[in-house]
Amino acid sequence: MDPEDARFMKTDRRPGTIDVHPNLNAIVLNYEIEVSIVGARDIVLHSEKKNLKKTIELPMLNSRTDCLLLAKEVVNQCDLIHYSRVSEVEQTIFYLKKRKLSHGVSRDNKDEKNNKNAPLLKK
Repeated sequence: MDPEDARFMKTDRRPGTIDVHPNLNAIVLNYEIEVSIVGARDIVLHSEKKNLKKTIELPMLNSRTDCLLLAKEVVNQCDLIHYSRVSEVEQTIFYLKKRKLSHGVSRDNKDEKNNKNAPLLKK
């Protein structure tokens, strides 16, 4: 490929799946980006594809969070997610919210059980 044959570069992003981060209160957005160098008569001279991930952390997530409102905010802030996917983002946030609540309850119950068996004062 001769650099002088290139007219422009074309970038194409394709949305992928929206997943839940395994440890964090975060959404993981998978997407593919394709960069093409286009020459005369719109002939593609060179093209590369790459799969990428973007992690969108939601540190403000708690039991009182409005999932739909937060989903709309995430979609407005992230240009990689089309507005038609708001319901999918909302479901993901709802799952994260329930996961956080269930982990919090289970930890509290374990702490209570451990504290009941522990002596009140050390001798």
